[in-house]
Amino acid sequence: MNFYFDEWIRIENPQSNISISPSLEFPAKYILKGKELIIELDSREQLKENTTYSIQFGESIKDITVGNVQRNLRYIFSTGDYIDSLKIEGQVKDAFSNQAKEKILVGLYNNLHDSAFQKLKPFYFCFTDTAGRFQLENLSPGEYKLYALLDKNQNYYFDQFGEYLAFLNQSISISDSTHQKYNLFLSES
Repeated sequence: MNFYFDEWIRIENPQSNISISPSLEFPAKYILKGKELIIELDSREQLKENTTYSIQFGESIKDITVGNVQRNLRYIFSTGDYIDSLKIEGQVKDAFSNQAKEKILVGLYNNLHDSAFQKLKPFYFCFTDTAGRFQLENLSPGEYKLYALLDKNQNYYFDQFGEYLAFLNQSISISDSTHQKYNLFLSES
């Protein structure tokens, strides 16, 4: 995938700042050539059929002269005939202090086993903003488990001491009529 910008840019920490959802099995490569950003998927990567993908650029794109960050830049594409348009939103707070938590991984798992967050990357994911809010967009209808994770080693798994976790006890069904906001409360493992 090639992205062209109307001015010279630099890219900062693409492996940690750029996220592709649903999760990829293999990391993508990010190549900057002047005003063009090339995202190369691993040759072993198999995109899922009839699935809407979202590339969120985070704080990775900056103009080269002043260093202004291009915020909220997203690119959406589908491997099917249409782009999914369902969404859910909510907020993540610390369970003890009730303070909003920033940069928390919020994930939806289409695998409903209670240990999925330890063994699989989330199917859809995003990160909370400075007010702890999250919004997962371009979702397909279905049954999911919702988790939030303070992912200290940034591998998208709950797998080490000191990581914090939040989850709903029941699965959620996402459909055209889903309008509920979800509140998640993080606590240490």
